Amino acid sequence: MSIEKLEQSLARGREWRCPQCGTDYVLLPWAVVPSGACAKCTGEAAVAVGSLADRLGAAGVPARYRQGFGRSWWVEQFGTPPPKLAAWTPAAGDLVLWGNRGTGKTGYAAITVAELLTSGAVQTAFWLRMNEFTETLELAQAGSRGGGAAGFRAVEAAAEMRRTAIDSQLLVLDELKPARRTANAAASASAPWIVERIYDLLAARYDAMRPTIITTNATPTELAAQAEAMASRALAGATVVKLAGGDRRAQ
Repeated sequence: MSIEKLEQSLARGREWRCPQCGTDYVLLPWAVVPSGACAKCTGEAAVAVGSLADRLGAAGVPARYRQGFGRSWWVEQFGTPPPKLAAWTPAAGDLVLWGNRGTGKTGYAAITVAELLTSGAVQTAFWLRMNEFTETLELAQAGSRGGGAAGFRAVEAAAEMRRTAIDSQLLVLDELKPARRTANAAASASAPWIVERIYDLLAARYDAMRPTIITTNATPTELAAQAEAMASRALAGATVVKLAGGDRRAQ
């Protein structure tokens, strides 16, 4: 990852200073804009304010799913959801939606976030795409090696992303990919050290009893084996649901 790309990515960020402790933060486009003091001062994630569309946008939900989509739309597109999926609540712990591409995993996750924010069941949510997390970690790694102001900001941005992901009441980890160590790993696979950071994050949320919704093409067997290999308690007791069918996006 080049320093030029690092600078371009960080240039999208906004600076924000906590009015209580005076700590300076760099808020990248995915970050929830705090409505008061920072999480370090309040002990919890800041609550985003505004319309539902604004709150979904602040949480990082893809624009395609912020308005005009609901459970009835999902049923029309993908059919009746499995009973244990329809019955899931944050109190049940983590939720893993797995299956082939185009089976409605991301759409169902977005609808669930909207419903939980609307009902007040959760006040803060954070949508984290695997590729965004990967890029941020790579920028931080390049920054720590390159040094300088840009490198420092990259490391701080990665740390802030992790804090937001841990502190939010609900986390959606979209497109989780397994690590593969083969010589010709598929392009969809993630480097083992990045997946290790993901499982560290999930374990921290598990310890804090904060639910996570995960969408993935990986099978439960792959995810379980990876968690075991990393000695992680992540996903312990998660509700695992397979979404079947063909790729509706190709239709």
